[in-house]
Amino acid sequence: MAEDKKSRKKITQVEKPEKRTRKKPTLRERNVEAATKKGKTSRVRKAAGSAKSGSKRIGGALTREYHVVTPKKEDPGFFMKSRSLTPRYFRNAWLELKQVQWPGFKTTWKLVFAVFVFAFIIGGFIAVLDHLLEQAFREVIL
Repeated sequence: MAEDKKSRKKITQVEKPEKRTRKKPTLRERNVEAATKKGKTSRVRKAAGSAKSGSKRIGGALTREYHVVTPKKEDPGFFMKSRSLTPRYFRNAWLELKQVQWPGFKTTWKLVFAVFVFAFIIGGFIAVLDHLLEQAFREVIL
């Protein structure tokens, strides 16, 4: 019996399973894996594509021209003209906004810094002018 207990202890110690740790892939490994899967479209791209197609359908309905009555050449009237659900101004404004080239992060911060510098310079100029005018009025009035 004593020998069985010792042999059991040895067996349990030897056959003890090792802890398995799951190694997280590094950023480089993920990029390499993504580059190899270029043929597959990601879920994000699929979702973006479906959202885009929905917005195109809505945009198409809003910009399409509708005829209240079938136009006839003999009687051009109010109801014979084509109408759109969105006014031409909004359609043209949207087209202009799509052509805008927005500044990047670095350019934006440069412009913000320039605004602050300009504000401090103008503020200082106004403070000095205010002080000089206050001194001049005190001498003239008092």
